[in-house]
Amino acid sequence: TQAKQAFLIVAALENSTQAQEIKDFGDRNRIFVNVVDKTNYCSFIVPAIVDRGNLLIAISTSGKSPAIASQIRKQLEKQFGYEYSDLLEALAEIRPQVKKTFHTFEQRKDFYLELIQKNLLKTIQTAGLTAVREKIQQELRKQTDLED
Repeated sequence: TQAKQAFLIVAALENSTQAQEIKDFGDRNRIFVNVVDKTNYCSFIVPAIVDRGNLLIAISTSGKSPAIASQIRKQLEKQFGYEYSDLLEALAEIRPQVKKTFHTFEQRKDFYLELIQKNLLKTIQTAGLTAVREKIQQELRKQTDLED
């Protein structure tokens, strides 16, 4: 009866009969089921995750090849460092200011697209978060001056 109160079951089984029983139990009781590496017994699959704080990348091969998902995850971990989290934090901080400065979605989108072309990641890597915040504010002031 305690199992019926669960909302999620993860099972690591080789026995197909047991896997089917768990899946059927989950289906009857509206419980999500994942039988590891046996997608035909799953009501959900678990992606490989690259977690960089504010940046979260999920990789899925639809359960076809966890090994390939893992390989892709390792490649992405090398490509996307924690500086992305810092950059996202700095960009989140200016959102209210950007909304006040640019009145349309298109204007805001154009500003952000221009901004990300300014090598902000390199600035974080070489000079730190404070320097990137200053660079962002400088770009925002430029845009505000253009509108006056």
